[in-house]
Amino acid sequence: MKVLVYGVLMLFAVSSVNKCDKGIEGRTVSLNEQFELEVEKTVVVKSEKFGLTFTRLQESRCPKGTSCIRAGEARVNLQVTNSEGNTETLVLESKGNCERQDGSCGETKKVLGYSIQLINVNPYPGTADKSEKSRVVLSVTK
Repeated sequence: MKVLVYGVLMLFAVSSVNKCDKGIEGRTVSLNEQFELEVEKTVVVKSEKFGLTFTRLQESRCPKGTSCIRAGEARVNLQVTNSEGNTETLVLESKGNCERQDGSCGETKKVLGYSIQLINVNPYPGTADKSEKSRVVLSVTK
């Protein structure tokens, strides 16, 4: 009987943990700190049980070493999931001809109670091998 009760308690404990996280899995990052995220990867702000997935990049920035009529921009699609399982898609833009790491190249938007800032999009067009995966530098604040 003790084994049965112990087994039921363990099953309840394991299922409770899964419900808290709502299936958000990924590398852990901290709130209020910059981090890098590759396309098709997820990070979790563990103290907040909040996840970000970099789902898509639309690239139109003018490549290095070329002349363009306009600087273009990079559009980053993120899937944002909070601890209640609510999911929203967020689109952030980064200016072309801008490689600063101070946050002035990208925009900041609020979603699900958090501010997400796009710091930069790497690699900049014309500076890397085409097989290199796209990465974004982000910051999440509450």
